[in-house]
Amino acid sequence: MAALIVIFPVFTWATWRIIREQEADTSVPLSSIRRWLTNLALLLTALVFSSDLATFLATFLQGGVSARFALKSLIVFVLVGADFLYYNHGLSHEAPARRHWHQAFALASLATILLTLTFGFLRLGSPAKQQMLSDNRRRVHDLYLRSVSLARAGGGERVLPEILPASRVRVDPFTSRPYEYRRTTASTSQICAVFSDASPEPPAGVLDPWHHKKGLACFELDSRADLTAPLQE
Repeated sequence: MAALIVIFPVFTWATWRIIREQEADTSVPLSSIRRWLTNLALLLTALVFSSDLATFLATFLQGGVSARFALKSLIVFVLVGADFLYYNHGLSHEAPARRHWHQAFALASLATILLTLTFGFLRLGSPAKQQMLSDNRRRVHDLYLRSVSLARAGGGERVLPEILPASRVRVDPFTSRPYEYRRTTASTSQICAVFSDASPEPPAGVLDPWHHKKGLACFELDSRADLTAPLQE
């Protein structure tokens, strides 16, 4: 999304300059740089189209084509085909294409970009939402490090301490409050943190042991097992 926001206006401005030069003097032959850029664009679109078609056919022959994969391939076909058509007809000939040809592709490109950004923001959320998710990932990472330290806390018998020593206390870097630690039995404990938002739902069939809700969330750990993954939330 960031690349689209930056590159699309620059690309539009560069294309507009080329079109103005074509319309200003049609008797001047295409420059070597313009020919090189046009041929490069045609080559790249042909390579992307060929590789996407080959990937689709290989997946189809293996019986792995899903509706999601088919739609992704179709979108690539349409976008690459439109790019190839535009460069092949609009910029590669000596005589400039009609202005409405460029305007139609410019409007179609703008609509596609706006639609892409709209769906992107709807799915990802605002920058503030992404910041909260980033903060929560940092908290989960801190809890993971604590689980590793707890696995080594009790020595060979792995008996957990009642209270963590000051050297083992970890602090939430965003609220400066220490993460909660509670020993439930000699070998099990709970570690807790306050999250600013719920974590994204994992894909279907995937179990995320660090999945959490908004607010206070605790994870039950067992020092006799693998403490890199909680037993339950």
